[in-house]
Amino acid sequence: MDYKISNICSDLGIGKSTIYKRIDILKNSIPETDWKKNEYFYYTDNNKLFFTEKGFAYIRDFKTKNDNIRQNFSSDVTIFQNQIIEIYKERIEYLENENKRLLDIISIKEKKEIAKDIKCLDPASENLSFWDKFLRRFKKI
Repeated sequence: MDYKISNICSDLGIGKSTIYKRIDILKNSIPETDWKKNEYFYYTDNNKLFFTEKGFAYIRDFKTKNDNIRQNFSSDVTIFQNQIIEIYKERIEYLENENKRLLDIISIKEKKEIAKDIKCLDPASENLSFWDKFLRRFKKI
């Protein structure tokens, strides 16, 4: 049985440009002298293109080959995505720990500065309470 391009398009649910791309790939494996008539396709005297059973099977199976490649590619992409996610999780954990460490350092420095400020309020009178020293400091100003 011979197939027209329109029949193949409707049977396989693909476009004409896809068929022509597959023909070009097929032509790479066929000698140029056999392009008019071979076991996959042939041209009539008025240059109409028809496919044989073997040509139809080639185009149909070509679609299956691409689907397998896409499935393998998507599984590889999924593995790569998971690796990236793990790397980012580790990086986020490191940055959170570093943030805690730096906040601790800042709080210690702030505590030291507050302690210095409290000592500076009135170092001469050590018997007075903090509030007394604080109030005296503002009375002088």
